[in-house]
Amino acid sequence: MANYRFNKGNLVIEDATGDDIIFRNFAGEERGRYNQKGNRNFCLIIRDGELARQLDTEGWNVRTTRARDEYEEPTYYIPVAVGYKYKPPMVRLIVPGTRPVNLTEDSVHQLDQVEISTVDLTIRPRRWEDDKTGESRVKAYLRSAYVTLEEDEFAAKYAEEEYPEDGEDIPLF
Repeated sequence: MANYRFNKGNLVIEDATGDDIIFRNFAGEERGRYNQKGNRNFCLIIRDGELARQLDTEGWNVRTTRARDEYEEPTYYIPVAVGYKYKPPMVRLIVPGTRPVNLTEDSVHQLDQVEISTVDLTIRPRRWEDDKTGESRVKAYLRSAYVTLEEDEFAAKYAEEEYPEDGEDIPLF
């Protein structure tokens, strides 16, 4: 299970699994009414109900999935923006058996298609005032991510001598 803590106002998540990162859209593709073209984002499942309620109280945009039956516990999640305009996130891709690679605005789209083993994240809150209600709200932005891919059983056997440069697309599929 993921570990959650706060550090200098940021939400830090360690040891999240690939299943904790849902609705991935690092490419910023248009997805009907759910996403306008250019909006890069994903949703992070919060498996600690107490933390989810705390975040909601503090103004974070905590959402829940619909329960399939009356006995199912709700699943809490927060939408996280991946913005490159003002404070670009630092995203590192870790492929087992190779050195980590920095993903850039032009290569981060690869995270939409890969099988993630674990991910460590830092989420930066940005506070804003809702003009309609006057309430203080929080929008979550990705500050940093260390994404480890699921290890392939043949990766070591077929590893190449040279690794791609930072920001280059890695031929993952």
